[in-house]
Amino acid sequence: MKMWSQELYVLIHSLLFIIITCILHTQQVRGQCVPQGTTPGLRELVMGRCTEYQTIVNPTQLCGNEQQRKNCSEISDNFMTAFSYQPACNVTFSRYDNFIRTANTDVTRNKAMFWSDVYGVVQQYTNRGQRAMALEDTLIGYIGNGLRFCAQESHPGIAYNQECAGWDQTDTCPYNAEFSFWVKASSNFAAQASGDVYLMLNASLALAFYNTSFFGVWELPNLNSSKVTKVNVLLVHIPGQTVRSKCSSENISSLQRRLRDRNIGFSCQDSPRGPQAMLCVDHPTEEECQMKVSTNGASSNNDAVMGLSIVIAVISLI
Repeated sequence: MKMWSQELYVLIHSLLFIIITCILHTQQVRGQCVPQGTTPGLRELVMGRCTEYQTIVNPTQLCGNEQQRKNCSEISDNFMTAFSYQPACNVTFSRYDNFIRTANTDVTRNKAMFWSDVYGVVQQYTNRGQRAMALEDTLIGYIGNGLRFCAQESHPGIAYNQECAGWDQTDTCPYNAEFSFWVKASSNFAAQASGDVYLMLNASLALAFYNTSFFGVWELPNLNSSKVTKVNVLLVHIPGQTVRSKCSSENISSLQRRLRDRNIGFSCQDSPRGPQAMLCVDHPTEEECQMKVSTNGASSNNDAVMGLSIVIAVISLI
């Protein structure tokens, strides 16, 4: 009888799993798996991320330096009220002032990492703020990362289950809730950076740096030249794709000139080994990612180092 009960238990759960999978698959086919508009349960997600960041993701970020645990209830309220009941395309930057003030954490000296068009490899490389610190590794960025949130003036003040503009859709909706959030968060992050900072760019693009990028418009101008000594540019490329931008390219030279005008130092590195090794994890069959064996059976030093770097990169992701 006990054995039959266990088998029945397994059978029921297997059937439930199949049913749920079929429902989700149907929703995905119909485009309903991810609802349009604001992410469902937004306030609860903000509250949860705030708590998770302080207890699991980066608890040391709030130790010492006169920093204390943040009030996640207050942070959630300030986030939601920043754009609730506001015009969908005219959420002013200052609406997020209270949220930034209550959720702000220090940016560790010599660890700030800026980026353009290399989101995935940057998140792997920074390792949640352990190796470097991107905006998404701060409490402010961690809370907003990947969430959708849209304003509307009518009740309930937030647009759910309907199409609305995201942070990158400013042509038709210039100051939408997401765009204004990331402008405020990015500007604040840049203003706090100090020492040597890093900028990772996509060398597979003809213009790895362009003046109208988020970095060019909102972060570079907010770097404090009295605190930031140098910007170290890391030009990574997608393995197998043509390298279209190098440290000698004009677009990088224009970046150097902008930094020089602000009395900020500059350095640049083509295909930095660490980030490139992480990209090879996703492109292992590309020639540049494979260890080549010489005629006497021994690997060349460079390829051996690359192979070791890939192994280290894989281990760092576990």
